[in-house]
Amino acid sequence: MKSPCAARRICISLLLLPLISGFLLGGCTSESVSVEEPIPEPLHFAAIGYGQYGSLTDTLEIVIRDQETWAAWQDSLRPVAPFLSVDFSQAMVLLVALPQITSGYAVTFLSLDRMDSAIVAEYLVEIPAEDCLTAAALTVPFQAVLTPPTDLPIRFKRVEDEYRCTFGPRRRGSS
Repeated sequence: MKSPCAARRICISLLLLPLISGFLLGGCTSESVSVEEPIPEPLHFAAIGYGQYGSLTDTLEIVIRDQETWAAWQDSLRPVAPFLSVDFSQAMVLLVALPQITSGYAVTFLSLDRMDSAIVAEYLVEIPAEDCLTAAALTVPFQAVLTPPTDLPIRFKRVEDEYRCTFGPRRRGSS
């Protein structure tokens, strides 16, 4: 004669066996769904001009595909050095400009990647922290880059990074 504990263990095992096997086999179907991120394909781009000043009042993230449009935007920006020339039969221009009320900001393109059905243009905005001495002046940090032409939609992705100007704890009581 079996003990009541042994009989109970056998009953529990017999009840759990179909549940466990169903659980294990349920994960082995041929219809398993896997969510995969698209693998970005890096694209070539080259800076053709950057600066801190211009006559713009609104943030720009634009794609320029012709000389006339580019000429209009060039006239509203003052690059550090003259913009490099662009052959629009071979290239297009991506331009980011961020008007600010203080100095210390900068814009830099980081990457240009083809994703499934779009191109992602990622750029960095460097922002001065509270410990930086900045001038109260209207500035327009901008950068223009050249890339091969495409009909795919371009999506701009902004990344921000606050930089510090002094070492040690911040002055206003923050660490």
